[in-house]
Amino acid sequence: MPVPKRQHSKSRTNKRAAGKHKILVLSNNCTVCKAFTQQHAVCQGCGFYKGVKILRTKDERAQERKIAKKMRENAMRSRKVASPAEARGEGTEGSEK
Repeated sequence: MPVPKRQHSKSRTNKRAAGKHKILVLSNNCTVCKAFTQQHAVCQGCGFYKGVKILRTKDERAQERKIAKKMRENAMRSRKVASPAEARGEGTEGSEK
């Protein structure tokens, strides 16, 4: 294998590698919320792309979780029984003699 005669200096190596890290990011404004977005990409702020709702945002997911939690809690409350006798189906009203 060929081997270089001399070692490249740090500055020469760094000059060669300097251009590899530059990335040009083109951005547009979102048509709905006016936030900066990448071209041809969904807006991370509102979830719209070309005026159409594509993604659910973090706030929307949190709101859906709150609603689901309230529904579960209401369902658990409605399932609760006042006494063990009622759970067995004996009832307290018809047991009088």
